[in-house]
Amino acid sequence: MTSRDAATQPGAKRGAGAWAGYAAALVCLWAIYWLGIGEVAVKDPHSYKGRRNDYYSQLVHGFMKGHLYMDRVPDPRLESRDPVVRHYADYSLDASYYDKHYYLYFGATPAVVFLLPYAALTGNDLDPRFVAVLCIGLGFVFSFLTWRMFVRDHAPRLGALFQFFAVLALGFAPATPLLLTRSMFYEVAIATGYGCVMGAALGLYRALSGRGRPAANLALSSLFLGLAVGCRPDLVLTLPAVAAAAWVLARRRASAGNPGGLGGYAAAAVIPAALIGVCLATYNYERFGNPTDFGFKYCMNGFFDSKLPMASPSFYGTNITWDYLTLPALSPYFPYVFPEEAQFRPPQYAGDEAIHGQFVVLALVAFVAFSAAVFGRRLKPGGAGTFVAIVGWMFLAPFIGLSSLCLRADRYLVDFQPSLSLATILVASLVAARFSSVIGRASWSLLFSALSLFLCAFNFFAGLQQFDAFMDLRYGEYARLEAIGNLPSAWLIKHGLLAVGPVRMKVVFPEKLARSRIEPLVALGTPGKSDALYVIEHEDNVIEFLGDHNRYGGHRSKFIPIVPGREYTLTIDLGAFYPPLNHTFFSKYNSLQARLVKSRLHVDLDGEEVMSDRMNSYDAPPWTLETGVNDISLSEYQSTFTGKIASLERLPPQPPVVARLSNGLWRIRCVFPMRRPNVNYPVLAIGLAGSGTLFFVDVQQDNRVQFGVDEWGYGAQRSGTFAATPDDEHEIDLFVGPLAKIEEWPKAWGIAPDRIADAGMTMRIWMDGKIIWESKLHHEFDPQDTYVDIGSNLQGFSTAEPDYFGPIKADPFSPEETRAFLTRNLEPAK
Repeated sequence: MTSRDAATQPGAKRGAGAWAGYAAALVCLWAIYWLGIGEVAVKDPHSYKGRRNDYYSQLVHGFMKGHLYMDRVPDPRLESRDPVVRHYADYSLDASYYDKHYYLYFGATPAVVFLLPYAALTGNDLDPRFVAVLCIGLGFVFSFLTWRMFVRDHAPRLGALFQFFAVLALGFAPATPLLLTRSMFYEVAIATGYGCVMGAALGLYRALSGRGRPAANLALSSLFLGLAVGCRPDLVLTLPAVAAAAWVLARRRASAGNPGGLGGYAAAAVIPAALIGVCLATYNYERFGNPTDFGFKYCMNGFFDSKLPMASPSFYGTNITWDYLTLPALSPYFPYVFPEEAQFRPPQYAGDEAIHGQFVVLALVAFVAFSAAVFGRRLKPGGAGTFVAIVGWMFLAPFIGLSSLCLRADRYLVDFQPSLSLATILVASLVAARFSSVIGRASWSLLFSALSLFLCAFNFFAGLQQFDAFMDLRYGEYARLEAIGNLPSAWLIKHGLLAVGPVRMKVVFPEKLARSRIEPLVALGTPGKSDALYVIEHEDNVIEFLGDHNRYGGHRSKFIPIVPGREYTLTIDLGAFYPPLNHTFFSKYNSLQARLVKSRLHVDLDGEEVMSDRMNSYDAPPWTLETGVNDISLSEYQSTFTGKIASLERLPPQPPVVARLSNGLWRIRCVFPMRRPNVNYPVLAIGLAGSGTLFFVDVQQDNRVQFGVDEWGYGAQRSGTFAATPDDEHEIDLFVGPLAKIEEWPKAWGIAPDRIADAGMTMRIWMDGKIIWESKLHHEFDPQDTYVDIGSNLQGFSTAEPDYFGPIKADPFSPEETRAFLTRNLEPAK
């Protein structure tokens, strides 16, 4: 048993602030529940009942049918010897395709421990989000219980303020909020691994502190870490922690005059994890013929085709810089936190996923480490130091392993940062308990609390922002939060402390160009989410303006002759110059005007309009505006304007001109390119790059076609296949419910509001007068979108070719035909 700290003595106020720690624990558990599922998911019967189609549920379906591959039928074109055919085959992203089956290289532990028993007992599938929430909640509870025991043993004299923020840090510093709002198969495996690692830490502390039977606690920790490896193979690096604890216990026993315990402790530390290791090896061998092959190399993504190295020592500096040494990207607009600047990758580095970084955690760690160093020997860690060192290993080993990878993601942090967070809070507790001065303790606790509060807020809002998943999946809740969260920025705008609206600048374009150049005029936004206006300067004294919505490009103006060296007045208006749509700034605009403002791309040169277009925009912090330079975006263009910007001023915003709405009904006549099969061709494109929708046709062999719709951010849906005659013109009619429901139809038509509302998210496709496909769409359309085109892939979807091959044209309905087609689509399905 570890010796109690000297601070534990008669008269010490044990647990004086314990109530604050328990209150903070309730806050953390509520946040985990609310971020991960919330009331809507709990009340939704589909969360508990029926058959689900996510990867883990399909793995469970396979297990229940007696095989180890996912219950998912691959596209037979994946087996074609023709690379063109394989290129257009549908595939399951990040599933492992091997021997004509899909496997899940993500760990089997969540399926075996939670989802399979649930399916076997109830006959239903459980939403995997519940597994993520449960495991993150358990992981937090395990870390909280470990901390409570540690405090009772080594640091009983802790105030309420410190305890409250220490527990909050335990809940938010592990970066688990970044797993909760989009709990796909990636996050479910990592969340389960987190719960297992924290369970192991609890068992190790119980063993080292003499609570219960040491061998039983070692065995429990070994079991937990074995299960963790079944979630995330890199967590095998944490297993020496159990062996270290067994060795320490054996040494203590020997020093107490009772030698001979090493064998029993070693068996307890090794056997449970070893048994799980045998199960994992067998599982891998039965799937891939190799006990150490988890199937990652068969993953359906572009990484393995790139032939880039999986890991390299040259990636350490980059990953550590991104994870801990890069300042966070903040905004006055809700949710205040955005991905950090991590665009410039070293050679052969493959990962480009947006990440937020954890500089805030490093700040807390550095503060606590510095404080502990100042105390030095006066800290008197005693037996506490042994456990902190073991937890430190559980951080350091996977951190070193993952930091060498050429891939990055916020979720990877959860493999090692929870152990770092736990060790930091334990050391902070020792520091807080050692102050002899009341003022010193209060001042230190206040600084610790401020850093913890910033850390917790950062990771909470980063979780809300992560992949915009919370906004996409729970938009009603997000919109209400956003409206409240943007009140501070509305006050700042009202009082002129945040600038919005167009900019006017005096510009002199460069002279004597040796070759054409593309140079920035204005840029603003956060890394990975920026908008800019460039000027394309040609040698013959001609320029073009070019809008750039980062990662999606933009539109060009016409050619404009200029006089180099002469001063021009430019007025530039971009959507990024304005707050988010759900902001009180737009309370004076109607919905149409607000959307047009946020997609505005307008340039006047000396008072003459030279560019008026539409381009999606990000919600850019106003203070990020740069003129004549762009060090925000990663692009092949020049980063500096070589001319001169003589002045800059902000102008008041102007409401846009109202445009005509799209009514959601189309008739298209086309000839299918049957002689060019196994290719997807665009039929109807709606919207801008990054948020649009594409209707396409898949021309197949044997004179058959299949229709599909690809919604940006949701992937493609497909119809069945239908016979089509070559060389004949076919009529394709489309009904798009999200647009039809907001159209103001003539009252004389007698369109019942409930009927149009019921069809509000429905899409129907008719071919040659017969309905062939009906499906549900995922998101509302931009009702003011004037970017609608027939036969072109405007948004650059990878699903289809850039243009339709062959005759295709729109044939607008007459008013009578419009009424008839609308009525037909509002009739109940037969």
